[in-house]
Amino acid sequence: ATVLAIAANNIKLFTVGVGEGTNENFMKILAELGKGSYYRPKETDRIKIVLGETDDKEKNTTNALQIVDFNDFITKDLILFGRITGFNNVIPKSSAKLLVTLNDGRPILTSWRYGLGRVATLSTDDGSGWAGILLNQDNSPLLSRTIFWTVGDPRQAKDFDVLTTRGTI
Repeated sequence: ATVLAIAANNIKLFTVGVGEGTNENFMKILAELGKGSYYRPKETDRIKIVLGETDDKEKNTTNALQIVDFNDFITKDLILFGRITGFNNVIPKSSAKLLVTLNDGRPILTSWRYGLGRVATLSTDDGSGWAGILLNQDNSPLLSRTIFWTVGDPRQAKDFDVLTTRGTI
């Protein structure tokens, strides 16, 4: 069976690199086609979270944020710092991509496609109460990338575009 056929049956393909000669680009493409994620060998903590195999001793008492998929547009080259003080208990759809969790695997940010549209679920608040840490300079790209991903690039259908920068006063 091909990767696309497997993905069409709602089976996700996760790839894990083994050894120094791993072709990471191929593994990432394979995982993307299989609606899964690619993990480097040293990312066993993320693999455990995705597979739901966190140890009881790792129960979350700190609400620390953990990126579990670094291959997605939203989380690529992003590092999150800090912890949130509250969240909503959700169960992601089986077709959802788990992007950010608490360190015990509870989902904070998931994304998926719905027809031709895109959906992202942030399982905490807008930063006014529980998740103010997401609004700081280091973490704010998570929210803006999530919005950009769901909306798409409104400029792509235009023949030209005008960009401005905000100057300092």
